[in-house]
Amino acid sequence: MKKKEMKMGKDTKNRVYIFFGVIVLIYLLLILKMYHLQVVKYDYYKKLAEDNSIKRKKIESPRGKIYDRNGKLIVTNIAGYKLVFTEKKGYQNYKKDRLKEIADLLDEEYNNIYVKSFGRKSRKYFTKKDENKRIIAYELKKLNDKTDYKIIKDIKKYSFLEIVSREEKHLKFFKKQYNAVYYIPSAMKEAYERDYTKNISKILEIDEKSVKGIINRGKKLSIYSPDDLVILDDFEEKKAHILMEKLSEYPFLDIVDYPKRKYLYNDIACHIIGYVKAISQTEYDSLKHLGYEKTDNIGKDGLEKYYDHELKGENGFNYVEVDVKNIGLKEIESKKAIPGKDLYLTLDLDLQVHMTKFMNGKKGAFIAMDSKTGEIITAVSSPTYNLNTLASKMSVNDWEKIQNNVNMPLTNRISVGSYAPGSVFKPVVCFGILDSNISPDEKYYSTGTYRIGNWEWKDWKKGGHGLVDMYTAIEESCNTYFYNMGNRIGKDKIIETSFQFGLGRPVELDVYEVGAGRIPTEKWKQEREKQSWYQGDTINMAIGQGYVLTTPMQILQLYNMIANNGIRYSAHYLKKIKEHDGTMKETIIKTEYKYDTNKKHFNIVKEGLRRVVYGAHGTAKVLRRDDHVVVAKTGSAQNSHYEDTHAWAAGFVPIDNPEITFTCFMEGAGGGGGVAAPVVKEFLNEYYKKYGNKIE
Repeated sequence: MKKKEMKMGKDTKNRVYIFFGVIVLIYLLLILKMYHLQVVKYDYYKKLAEDNSIKRKKIESPRGKIYDRNGKLIVTNIAGYKLVFTEKKGYQNYKKDRLKEIADLLDEEYNNIYVKSFGRKSRKYFTKKDENKRIIAYELKKLNDKTDYKIIKDIKKYSFLEIVSREEKHLKFFKKQYNAVYYIPSAMKEAYERDYTKNISKILEIDEKSVKGIINRGKKLSIYSPDDLVILDDFEEKKAHILMEKLSEYPFLDIVDYPKRKYLYNDIACHIIGYVKAISQTEYDSLKHLGYEKTDNIGKDGLEKYYDHELKGENGFNYVEVDVKNIGLKEIESKKAIPGKDLYLTLDLDLQVHMTKFMNGKKGAFIAMDSKTGEIITAVSSPTYNLNTLASKMSVNDWEKIQNNVNMPLTNRISVGSYAPGSVFKPVVCFGILDSNISPDEKYYSTGTYRIGNWEWKDWKKGGHGLVDMYTAIEESCNTYFYNMGNRIGKDKIIETSFQFGLGRPVELDVYEVGAGRIPTEKWKQEREKQSWYQGDTINMAIGQGYVLTTPMQILQLYNMIANNGIRYSAHYLKKIKEHDGTMKETIIKTEYKYDTNKKHFNIVKEGLRRVVYGAHGTAKVLRRDDHVVVAKTGSAQNSHYEDTHAWAAGFVPIDNPEITFTCFMEGAGGGGGVAAPVVKEFLNEYYKKYGNKIE
């Protein structure tokens, strides 16, 4: 039994020895492999890494095109060209080639050239014989005194090759006498860098300081970085070929093509479409998780921004093996770029162009909407600006000129700018009156002045309008009627009704920047003005003055709700998206809200608005048509920015089963009936000329 146990113990020990022996053998093999890779084959792999590298080249995806509602192209892509600093290695290879030129001039091996300074603070040196140290140190100091100071002093006068030539005699003597490996002064390095900086500056027609800054940023790029540093972009094919030829000796610079955004009609629908530009660092940080890259262009405004994810597509790439000169050897892997999706807008290009030209030289906005869908058919903010200019590289001066333009062309007067609405606000008060169970037939005698104690408010019509009811008050825009009724129903009712019509908050719209306007409240005034609410504030609010502000888009929605008996359809610019498989994804018509009140109230207000156009004393007679009954309201709003009033006109057509709702706002231009209503007339004439009775 003992013998058997002893034998088993011996076998166990042997197995343990064998196990540890195998482990040791594996470690030895790993060590030998590492030694082979890191020592024996070090030079081989180092050379391979230096000679060839893998470069990732981004293939920019073309953005989706933009069409109008009838399929007319508005925005497309064309071939653009840009000059880029490709990556750090290209620059390092260029520098190495230049140093080799210096080595050849000095009859020295390249590996023995050190870009170091002879400066007095640097006493380092290299030698093949230790016994020469003291002599070499002495000669280095002597050479430094003779040459380096002079080189630095005269550096601006010479190129690096000229400097090398001038100092060649000293350097060769030093090598011959002391068998030492010498330095190339840092001044020479600075000189040859200045040479190519000057050359590139001349070729690109930009200052040397900018070129140097670009090179310094480019040095930080990694060979593995997919992001090339853009030096110049947005130039034509002819210039691209010229630059390609002139810059051929600089392997770290490259001309690449990319899909450049082209706005075919320059300023048409500029405030709606928006433009694209290089992504900012802030935008990149917040969007990189969605696949955005540092060199992407991104929508900066309007629909280009709102639908950027649909428009941008998906970038492709090529993984290419490149040699030391950054020349591609073979493609390793690639992925095609996926274009962005095409957008079809609700806008009619012909009407948009016509109304933009008609409003040229004016400040204001015009909007027309399909009453039953919320589709915006035409939307013009004037003055306009050229989208191609903003999408291109602009100088600081050019940008400041646009920003500081007194007419403020960058302001979106359609849906961002907020203005006193004046009398186009009065229908809101009418609904407040009717909801307060006050009859529209109740009479009020207008003398031209409304008094409370020692305070009085004047009507626009001297002497007043005489005996008026709600219908007449709307037709003639009788201020004193609304002073009286507004004071009777009170501020809270006016505020409540305003909110029912969506005023005081941003309109739902497929652009990011939408103004909220302002419906003042007692709390707002206390916080903002540090004042109490006065009775006069309510009276002013009743005619759309005082602190009340609205955007033209809000007024459009107000009148569209009247047209549809309280239903508010979401306004939108996108009609459909073309998917990659060719199918069309239609925008869903969305009922945003319904103001639930007695339908008779809408009929009452509509009749008053009809009289504004067809009544004997109406202020919008210019809108009368034989084929359709137009209903509208004009307004002339006082403001603190202009001596003249803001001009407004808003309404819909026809009165039964409305098809088109419209709003016109003309900034500081005068009376609504004389200035804004004719703009509406121009649109209606063009619209019915093209579409007859129904838009497609």
